[in-house]
Amino acid sequence: DVDYGLAEVRSACCYTNDPVLIEDFTTEGKDAHGDTAEMIFQVSKKDFKSEEAKAVWKKGMRDWAKNRMVFPQFFGSTYHNCGPHIWDAVEKGAMMPNGDMTVRQHLLNQGITELGNPEDAKTREGTFLHRVKQVEQSFWDRFQVFAKWKRHWYAAYLRDGYCKSLSGFVYSGLVGK
Repeated sequence: DVDYGLAEVRSACCYTNDPVLIEDFTTEGKDAHGDTAEMIFQVSKKDFKSEEAKAVWKKGMRDWAKNRMVFPQFFGSTYHNCGPHIWDAVEKGAMMPNGDMTVRQHLLNQGITELGNPEDAKTREGTFLHRVKQVEQSFWDRFQVFAKWKRHWYAAYLRDGYCKSLSGFVYSGLVGK
């Protein structure tokens, strides 16, 4: 098991020069994954005081946000894909970090009654997809420079049929939306 210490994010920092991204992933104590989880689940990690609750937070909601929202968003995914992937974890009956209820019950208490339909272009209030769509918008508002870079690179790909990395490697082939 090898961990390259945020190699993908560090590369994104070099490519995009997004000052918020650089600060969030290089400043001690910053936690973009945790911040995203707080928005998705409408919780505050500060409420989880015991070491056990902090461990459940990190391996549960924070990890879901990291691997099912933050990294997929950086690699081009959308709320249509991220929402159902996170919802799968919710539906498995995971408990809230304090152990007082399931994550599903926590969302029900907030009025989130169902996933929603990922095929619908417009989300409905009261669905998890609606929440994740709002988080996605906030995410890209936060990383505006990265978002602009993504649009620029995709436009260049459409125009030229390839993208060239900083190291000179050429990426070509089909890229989906």
